Amino acid sequence: MVHTPSLWPGWLDDDAINTIDKARHAAGLTHYQLADKAGLGYGTVAGILTGRQHPTLEQVRRLCTALGIDVPARYSWIRT
Repeated sequence: MVHTPSLWPGWLDDDAINTIDKARHAAGLTHYQLADKAGLGYGTVAGILTGRQHPTLEQVRRLCTALGIDVPARYSWIRT
């Protein structure tokens, strides 16, 4: 699902969310499964990945950790 770019806060761009969503697809995980692995609610994960919710730094860190990916390079100041 494509999200509306204007909904994202300035510190996190569409590429970062797309990277997370591509990793989710590559891992064969549903939003529910990713939410469970990341310790987040389904609504939170679905909202972030569809552009309905702005993620916090902690949520981005948890998603990347759950997927076994590094935070995109330009956000390397977010520690995983």
